[in-house]
Formats: sequence, structure tokens, C-alpha cells
Amino acid sequence: MDEKEKISAVLQEASQAMDSGDYQKAFELTRRACDLQPKNARLWITAGTLSGQIGELEGAEHCLRKALALAPDSTTALENLSVTLVSKGEAEKALQYATHAILLNPAAKTLDRRGYILAQLGRHDEAIRDFREALDANPKLAGAHNNLGVSLQAIGAHEEAFDSFSRTIALEPKHADAWNNKGLACQALGKLEQALAAHRQAVELNPQHSSALAELAATLERSNQVGEARSAAGRALEIEPDQRKASLVLAVLDRRDGNLDSAEARCRALLSNAENTQEKGELSLELAQCLDKLGRYDEAFGLFERGQKLLLESWHSKPEKQAYLEQIEANGRWPHPSGPTARSNSVQEYRTPAFLVGFPRSGTTLTASILDAHAAISASDEQPLIPSLMKFAETTLGIQPGSITTDQRAALASEYWRMVEENDDLAMADTLFLDKLPLNITRLGFIRQVFPQAKIIVALRDPRDVCLSAFMQSFKPNPAMVHFTNLSDTAKLYCKVMKTWLAIRNSNLPGVFESSYESLIDNFETSTKELLEFLGLEWTEDVGRFHEKTRSAYLSTPSYQAISEPIYQSARNRWKNYREPVKQITPVLAGYLSAFGYTEKTDSVD
Repeated sequence: MDEKEKISAVLQEASQAMDSGDYQKAFELTRRACDLQPKNARLWITAGTLSGQIGELEGAEHCLRKALALAPDSTTALENLSVTLVSKGEAEKALQYATHAILLNPAAKTLDRRGYILAQLGRHDEAIRDFREALDANPKLAGAHNNLGVSLQAIGAHEEAFDSFSRTIALEPKHADAWNNKGLACQALGKLEQALAAHRQAVELNPQHSSALAELAATLERSNQVGEARSAAGRALEIEPDQRKASLVLAVLDRRDGNLDSAEARCRALLSNAENTQEKGELSLELAQCLDKLGRYDEAFGLFERGQKLLLESWHSKPEKQAYLEQIEANGRWPHPSGPTARSNSVQEYRTPAFLVGFPRSGTTLTASILDAHAAISASDEQPLIPSLMKFAETTLGIQPGSITTDQRAALASEYWRMVEENDDLAMADTLFLDKLPLNITRLGFIRQVFPQAKIIVALRDPRDVCLSAFMQSFKPNPAMVHFTNLSDTAKLYCKVMKTWLAIRNSNLPGVFESSYESLIDNFETSTKELLEFLGLEWTEDVGRFHEKTRSAYLSTPSYQAISEPIYQSARNRWKNYREPVKQITPVLAGYLSAFGYTEKTDSVD
């Protein structure tokens, strides 16, 4: 048998091995062929590709560099070497080879590969450009749609990311990664049912997908399905013992179950080898929550500070604090709201919602959960209906702050209910719709222009507890929540926001009810009956058992754990555990402590 016949026989056997899934044997045979014909670049490329598939990255790099020495302009060798280098953690080197490949052949798949490398380097804006160019060349490239979605998700463009993952799935319905990524986008958008369904589908398609199992566990924990969450996290760790998200979910579940020593140990183990700034921030905040429950307050506060600082550093684009302060000023240009007026005939066909507002962490989630347990009430979970309506008023209808006409009011009411109906989970037609978005407290002038009949509930709580609690949470980055990354800025924003309410409050506005968090937890039934009476409803036993309903509900706010339990007192006067840091913001809050009745002598921080 001559050399040519030997090579042919070896390659035929290698092909049969590949067809049977035996990549190790296929690699060994192809490598033998390379020795028989060492100047054949195509053989070295094949050997390098097979070496990568069996996890032998050093061998893959060696073979592909051999190929490039023989054929420097081989785009296949350049592309495969770039993939190998990324797998080795050498993304900067990989980028050089991917860019060279594009210069030789700017094909869709080549652009997609470079985009992936740029994404690994955190250069998502550049990656998005490559993915879009790849998709312009080949709109049916499912992997590029998925990769585009990942980068869009990374920069906070969650709606666009959701669309990209949906396109991936339309092209490849069994793309498990795309289903898992779609679940992540749904989580970011507050779409619980869709998130759960997407993660479950990913796991069904690939039961060994540890990341999908971990994300399923996280979503189940957020929806208070703790038993199934623990099971999913455990399965993820059986498959991948170092699965970090699954370990974090177990730490959260341990904290919730009161197994604080275990929760602390898990957090510290994860924190000791955290992979990036965002993860360090999230773990620091979770560890701080454990230490708070253990009564180690000084240590906890230091970790809250560290966690917030790290999360702020990790954000792809940092929202401008000033932007939200200017937005509050703009909202204030609408006239101060007046009392309910006679209903106009032109808007009689539209329902009138009620509104629940207040500064974040003032008890709005607790109040909404209690009221939502009443069969005659449907409460929203912080959907930006009014902000979107204000944008519609300005950009579509050309309405500027001021009094609006009857026809404009009708158009705005129609658009509002259209948005409500778009969200299937928001409101049943025969119920009172309670629009809960705390910072709508700065938009009451606009709200009463559109819905003159609307009743408004304002949630109040000790400003010291409010600011401390807001600072202790992990919020999604936006121009409002960026203020909560340190306690001082939290207090300043509180004053800016609540100043708008004090101005309205002093005018004795009818149709408004102030609900005190402290009264609600001290005198639950009495306070709740007063709330229901204000809304024109009577007490029902379901309201007293509100926590049973919320145990399986998904809430987008940090209060999702607390409202799954009966009323408890531990969050009241929490600020007293952190007297020194709170002392720094007390002078700033003094006017509001006095106005809202929180200045008893026993509250001194001295």
C-alpha cells in the first residue's frame, strides 16, 4: 500500500469514528495522517478541530498553528485558532486572529465569531455591531441571534435581547441555550411565568444543562417555590459541582430557612474566588444580609457598602444621578393635583384605577400584597404604566405639562388601559386595578389630570428605616436606583422625592389615604379595614391570609421574601441596629421625621 492509499485508509477510518461520535479515536487517526503528510494544512486543521472537541486545547493550538505555518491565509485555521484561544482564556490573542480572518473573508460566521470574542472581553457595543453585520449578511444564522441577545442583555437592552432569543428559537426550536437566555431576559423584564417556562424548556431539551437548572432554581426562589428551587439547585450541582449560581441560590434558601451559619459559609466560599466585580458585589450583599440576621451589624454594614460600590463599578453604563433629579423637576411642572371631580361623559366608558405610591421600601409591596388578596382588587407589580403614559402624552399627543382637554383625557385613559390589557397578569376586568409604582408619588399631578376620580394611597414609614432598607438592597441599575448605592445619596433622594408629597399634603388633597407601615404591622386588621373602607370595600378573610397567596407569586421587588410570611415586627426600627451610619443622615431627614411623626425622644441616635 503506497502513502496515498495509507492516508486514504486512515482518513476513512477517522471519518467512521467521527460518525460514531468517537472523537478521541478520530483525532488519533487524523493526527497519524498528519505525520504521513506533514505539509497538508487541511489535515492539521482537522486534527486541531478534533483536538478542541475532546478538550485538548494545547494540542488544538499546536495543530492549528502548524496549519497556519503552511497556509497563512486559511480563514478556517484562523477562525478555529481564535475559538481555541478563547477557550483557553486568551481572548485578546483570539481577537487578533479573528480580525485577520475577517480581513480575508468578512463572512457572516466569521463576524459572528469575532463578535463572540469581543463579548468575552466585555466590549459589548463592538460585539453588537459585528453580530448585526453578520445577521445583515445571513438573517438565518441562529447562533448570531443568540449571541446578539446575550450582548444586548449585558448592556441592559432586555426587550431587544428577548426579541433576539425569540428569533433564535424560531430558527432552532431545540436551541437549549437560547431558551435559557430567553428566561434570563424574562427575569429582567419581570415576566415570571415566561421565565419559568423558558428555563423549564431549556432543561427539558438538555437535562444536563447545569446553568439552566441554576437559573430555574433562582426563578423558583424568586417566586417563593422554595422546595422546588432547592431541588433544581441541587441537580445543577450534581452535574457541575462548581456551579456558582446554584450555590448562591442555596445560600439564599439557607438564609430564608434560618440556617445562617450554612448561608454564611456558602457566601464566603463563593466570595473567596468570585469571578468578576458584579458577582463580588452580589455576594457581598447576600453575605451582609446573613450577618444582619446574625446580629453582626458593623460587619454587615461594611459589606453593604462594599457590595454597592462593586455593583456600581460593574454596571456597563452608569445611569446619571442628575438625570432622575431633573425628571422629578419635570414631573413637578404638572399642576398640583386637585380633589376628585365630576366624571366627564366622554370618559365614562373607562375604568378608574387606584394608585399606590411612596418612596421605595416604605411598605408599598406589603400593602399591595394585602390588598391584592381581596377578590375585588388586582394589583400590579411595579409596571411603568404612568411613566410610559407621560411619554405617550408628550411624544404622540404633543401634550405639555398643564391642564388637559376632555378629548386628551379620553385618549390618555384609552392608552393607559390598552397598556394594562397588554399585560395579561395585570388586571381582571371586574376588579379595582391598583397601580403600584412607588415613585409615581412624583407624578400625582399628571395622574389626577388623566384620572380625576382616582384614589391615591401614600405609603409612609420611618424615613431612617426607609433609607437604610433601600441602601441594603440590590436594585437594577436605573437613574433612580443608582442613588441607593450609598446611604447619603439615598437620604438626599428621599428628601427630593418626599418634598413633592409634602407640598401636596399640606393642601389637604381629598381622595388620598396615608398608610403607615408601622400602623399596618402593629394593628393589621384595623389598619387594613381602614384601607379597604377608603377603597369602598369590606374586609374578607382572604385578606387576613394574604401571605398564603404570595408564597407562590413572583414579585420584582426585594420584598418578595418578606411578604410570603405573616406580618412580623423585625423590620421596624431596624435603623437602631445601625446607629452610627444613620446618625450621619438624621439631620438631612429631620424635617421629614417631624412632618411624618417619627421624632419621639426615644428615637434619639445619641
